Formats: sequence, C-alpha cells, structure tokens
Amino acid sequence: MSTVHLMPADGPVDPPSSRPRAGVIPGQVFAFSFDPSAGEQRIDVPGLADIPVTSDTVLHWAFYADGADATLAPHAALAVTVDARRADGARLSDIAAVRDRYDFPLTADAQFGARWSLPEQWNADTVSLAPLCSGSVPHTSVTVELVLGTGSLATDADLPSSVSGFVQCVVEEMPEQPAAADLPPVERVDTRRGTHSGPRFSRGNTIPAVAVPHGFTFVTPATDASDTRWPYRPSIHDDPPGRRLEALQFSHQPSPWIGDRSVLQLMPFDGRPMSDRGERRRWITPGSERARPHEYAVDLGGLRAEMTATSHAAAFRVRGAEADAIVGFVIDQPTDEGRLTWTDDGGFEGWTPEGTEDWGNAPRCYFAGVVLRSEGDDASGPRGALDDAERVHVAGYVGGRGSLEVRVAVSFVSIEQARRSLDLEAPAEVTYDEVRAASAASWNRVLGRVTIPPLPEAEAPYRRLAHDEHVSRIAAALHRMHLYPNTAAENAGTADAPIPRFADVFAAREPFGERATSAPIVDGELVVNNGYWDTYRTEWPALALLDPAVTGRLLDGQLEQYRRGGWMARWSAPGYVDSMVGTSSDQIFADAARWGVEFDRAEAFESGWRNACEPGPDALRGRKGIARGRFTGFISSDVPEGMSWTIENAVSDAALGRFAAQLAADAESAQDAARYRSFARYFANRALSYRTLFDADSGFLRGKDSAGGFAPAFDPRDLGRRQCRDERLGHVGRRRARRSRTRDAAWRPRRLRPASRRPLRGARDSRRALRRSIRRGHPRAARGAGAALRHVRDLESARPPHPLHVRVQ
Repeated sequence: MSTVHLMPADGPVDPPSSRPRAGVIPGQVFAFSFDPSAGEQRIDVPGLADIPVTSDTVLHWAFYADGADATLAPHAALAVTVDARRADGARLSDIAAVRDRYDFPLTADAQFGARWSLPEQWNADTVSLAPLCSGSVPHTSVTVELVLGTGSLATDADLPSSVSGFVQCVVEEMPEQPAAADLPPVERVDTRRGTHSGPRFSRGNTIPAVAVPHGFTFVTPATDASDTRWPYRPSIHDDPPGRRLEALQFSHQPSPWIGDRSVLQLMPFDGRPMSDRGERRRWITPGSERARPHEYAVDLGGLRAEMTATSHAAAFRVRGAEADAIVGFVIDQPTDEGRLTWTDDGGFEGWTPEGTEDWGNAPRCYFAGVVLRSEGDDASGPRGALDDAERVHVAGYVGGRGSLEVRVAVSFVSIEQARRSLDLEAPAEVTYDEVRAASAASWNRVLGRVTIPPLPEAEAPYRRLAHDEHVSRIAAALHRMHLYPNTAAENAGTADAPIPRFADVFAAREPFGERATSAPIVDGELVVNNGYWDTYRTEWPALALLDPAVTGRLLDGQLEQYRRGGWMARWSAPGYVDSMVGTSSDQIFADAARWGVEFDRAEAFESGWRNACEPGPDALRGRKGIARGRFTGFISSDVPEGMSWTIENAVSDAALGRFAAQLAADAESAQDAARYRSFARYFANRALSYRTLFDADSGFLRGKDSAGGFAPAFDPRDLGRRQCRDERLGHVGRRRARRSRTRDAAWRPRRLRPASRRPLRGARDSRRALRRSIRRGHPRAARGAGAALRHVRDLESARPPHPLHVRVQ
C-alpha cells in the first residue's frame, strides 16, 4: 500500500518570505506527505499526463518542506524531485547526462544529496524535457511524476514516520531565445535575483536597482512605497491581478538592514492622479516586467512605464494606450517631512529629509526635475500639489497627453548642483534611448570580464539550462559587485574638466537649508555604502583581481572617511553606522596592497593602526572593548558580541602585520622600515591571542568574562550576546573556519582537497565535543545532538556541482 498522499491545497500558512496560503509559480498547489522509510516513491501529478513535448518544453517545480520534522536532520521532507515518463516506461532521470538548472542530475538520490534546498522555504527548479524527444523513434508526450524519498535516505536510523509539505509543477514551452552567452553582458542579468527576501529570511537582500557602476544613486521599483527597507517584495505582493507597483523611486540603500535614505518617488498614472498609495497602486501585466542593470520597464494595464539612470540622475517615461490619454507621474516621498515646489519653466524641485546622526548621518538630499512632453503637447501641461493622502508638502503630479518623460537629478550639495548634474548627464537634447544605451555600455564594460567556455553542442539538450544559469549567475555577481560601493562626489565643473566635491557627512551637523546643505563642501571623492565585514573576503578581493585601477580609486575614496572623521567606518551609509563587528577595512587595505593595487597605503595603514590600538570615542568608531582588550588579548563577554570581536580583531591584526611587513620592504628610509617591522612583529604576535578562547573541554571557542573565565554552563545552540551570528561554530566546526580563523602553527587547518567542500579539523573537534556532551548528560536532547552530528557529516561529504573553468579577460 502506497504511503504517498497528494491532494490540492492552498499552500503553507506562514512562509517567512512569501504570501501565506499560496504558491510561488503559476499552477495548482498540492499538499504531499510520505513515509521516508519506504524509499523512493512515485506518484503521477494530477493534470500533467500525456503532455506534448518538444525540444523547447521545460518542467518547473517548486516545493516547500513543512511540518514538525522539516528542520531536523536528516531533513527527509526535502527529498522531493520530479521526473517525466514516456509511454514506453523510459524516464528522464534514466538519462545520465540530464542536468537540472543548477547542474545536478535528476535522480532522487542526486537531488537530495546536492542539498540545494532549504526547509520551510519555497525551493524552485527547472529541467528541460528535450532529451525525451531524442532517439530514432519520436516520443511526443510524457507524464510528470512527483518523486518523494530516496533509497539512501530509507536506511537512516532517525527517520520520522511521515513528513509533509507542498509542491507545484508546471510544464511550459520556453520561447526560443539566444543562449545567455550570446547575449550582451547587460542582458544576462535579471536584477530581481535575490529579491525573494524579507526580514525573517533572505535570499539576497537585493532590490532591482537601475544604476551605473559605483554610481551616486539608483532607481528601483517598489511594490510597497511605504517600506524603506524592503520596498520590492514580489513574493509577498503578487496579487491575483498581478504584481503590485506603487512607485518608481530613487534609492541609496546599501542593505535592508541599514535601510534606505533620500527616497524620491514617481508613480505612473492615467486619468486622475492620486497620491494615496492604495489608490495609485497598479498591477504589472504578467510577463511584461523587464529588470536589467540599465533599465526597468513594465506594462501596467494600459500604461507602459520605463526608467533608466546615470550616476546622479534618472529618466522616467510613461506612454498611454491612446494618443490623447491623460498620463503622467505622481511625485511623492515616504513621509511628509520633505518639500516639493514648482518652477517657472514647468519643472519641479525640492528636497528629501536627512537621516539620523547616529545611523549614517545621511544629509538632506536635494532634487531638480524637468518635464519633457511629446510633440504637440501643451508645454505648460497639468501639474500641481496632491492632498488626498495628507502629504501636501511632498506630493504632486505632472501630466500630459499620450506620453510623458521626466528627468530628475539628486544632490547632497544643493538644488543648483542637482540641476548641474542633470545638464551634464541627461540634458534634454539627449534622447531617452541614448541615455539608456550609455548606461548599458557602462555595464557591458564590467559584466563581460569573466567568461566560461561555451557549451559543447552535444551537451545542449542536457545542460543548456545549467550552462545559461552559470553564465547568468556570474554576470549577476559582477553586477552586484560593481553596484557598490558608491561615489558620494558630485561634479562642480564640466564634463571635460570635472571638479569632484562632496558634502562632508563626518562634520558636526548644522540645520540644513531649503536650497543648499549646511555641511562643509570638500574637494575630492568620497566613497560610501559598504559593510566591510561582509565584503572584505568577497567583493574586494574580486575587485582587486578584475579591475585594480577602479579598486584603487574606490579605496582612496573610502580613505576620506579616515581623513575627514579620523576613523574608518565599519559600515558606511554614508557616515558611521554601529553595525557588525570588526574593523575589516584593515583586511581590505592589506589585501589590496598585497595584489599591487595603487592607493595611499601609508595612510591606510595609519587608519588600521588606530583601529587596533586606540579606543574609539563612541560605539560608531573603532574596536569595541579594545581599551582593555589590547592588554588582555581578548574582548570580554561584558562587551556585546565580545567573542566575535576577539576573533575579528585577530584577523585584522594578522592582516595589519602582513601589511606592515610589505610596507617595511617598500619603505624609502631605514627609519620607516624599522617602524613598519616593529608593527609587523607586534601585530603578528597579537593576532595569535584568539587561542585563549579555545575551551578544550567542549572543543569550541568560547567567550570569556572580564576575569578571564568561561561561563559555567555551555550550550552550543545558544547564539547569544557573546558572539555575532554563528561564530562559535563558525570559527571551529563549520566551513567558515577555513576563512575566519587566524592560521598559525599551533592550530593549522588540514589542506583542502581540490574541488572539495570538506570542512577543516574543527568539524571533527565539534563532533567529538558533542559526543562528550551526550556522555556527560548535557541537556541537549539525544535526537538534537544526533542531528548536529549528522549536519557535520553532511558538510564533510558535500561536493560542488559540475566544475567550472573560468577565464578572466
């Protein structure tokens, strides 16, 4: 008797990043349950029998592992995949060369072993059905099967009696289109990648930003115009009529956890303009949304809206279905704290409010806009304030007939500077298409730097989707890498003779003016919008490898933080933000110097020396707890996340030691060389102090109190105030060990094997520690401890997908 049950359902009740009681792809949602001890089990998907198949047919599926056991090892509810069966009994998974979109085989064991899915989250995949069309005898129809459980999983000793979840399956014809590698690089990037996120769970923390590389500002669509942290959440705001749209807006958001600032919104309308977000809301025609680094465009049920960007400006265009239709843009802001005024030439100007001084000290942002009307339209067209939502100070509209274009520039300096930027970057005599083409060209120069070998023609029926995904993923990563950090400078000169200047966000704040900032205006370039803990081991090494000249300019721009404020930020947005642990700019500068990037290395080292040895004046600057920790060798648990501070300080000190050694070798005088050699010895020795946190009894790094003792009770599951995120496990028993722990002769990780994800020796230490905990009656339940041990084994046995050979151009 089958243990598989499949029935129509609404969907999960409380998914963390999606709409409740709904799926994530078109099609019926089914609830499934099965007994994982029964091995691999198959059931036909209702409504997907005798499906016609061509070389362009693909099968999409999405599943959600739910229930009490979904998050417990061995995660049996994730043993979900699909297959396609021909009338003669042959199956797609029988063809060894077949790969899904993520380059994994389609067999049940391979899909489960790939570990690409997560519990209590929608997981989506695609596979081509084209291989079933091959052979001497054509087969033109298949039946889709849902495959639950695996043969290898059935032997696990700790299986629950039943697991459950939800699944969707959809078959469609993929329209013929060029391979991803044949497209211009900018067309390989869908900027919506990573937006299936929210405050409870993130797949990327991204927005569909339209910008130029490292530009001053972005523009982005907003499905919720009131939310300045998560403005675009399609997984939440996909309504029955379509995906919501409430604004096209300027953004300076480096991360939703930091939040946005200087948000100015434009919303297309036809007929009567309304500023109330619910009233002005429109729905995107399914399939019409186009999100690229240089352009965002949508159909809105009778309206076509588009936007593109320069560094300091953006162009917005709306077109109606009829030539005489009243169309235009509502102009708005998230709050009523800013200003919108009208100019005699038919344009508009104003400002958006400044941010708080203790969270980035974002300055007031000034804007200036012009309206470009279609030929024959009244040059003085309709415009005015809107008071329907009681935001009369910031809300208004501009309108025209048939079509309308609005161009807006923003500035931290003044309205006059915004107009200068608009004239320099998007003058009226340059067409919208030319502005868009220039933005595309700026991206093509950086997105094509990394390529992979072309897919052999013989593999195309089996791996085309996977190859295209690899190409697109690389381009998307390069896009994200070159989206941040951002210049905060503005051109006070001309296009031929630029004079970069910036509003100083590190100076004491004075009341802002209606037309210009009160902040000091400084010559030079300031670079902002970066969290160094997140980027020092990812973005910055890649930037140094792929574009050392730009990297040097960006690093010098970041040093303005030290020059103007006396300290490097841990998070710059645009000023100092008390977020994350560690002064990771130390590693960024040291690594860039190692790779030969040209920047002011001496000044960069001085900033690191100050981080390491001088207590900061407040929580925004320097290393927390260093006043005492520079002598004890650790940051006590009296300091929030003290253990993490100790670890990150050790990494920074190791970097500074190597940086100083390089500076000593390059020094122009014997005195400078001797000074740097002293620093090199000091920091290299101090970097080893992290070892004082190792607790031999538990096998973990542990925080210490101010007296140097470990807390008497220890539970590795408690990620409390002594460490940030998972660093207690991360620096000993998980894969982060190989990148975060200072490596020294006392504790040297085992060499990684090629193409392996095997963790380091710390994983074995963690396993032994957990076994000791069980023997000693640790309060961890036996089942929970077993799950943790299996998790360590899972990490040890994980392998990457099909290897990639990358070429850097």
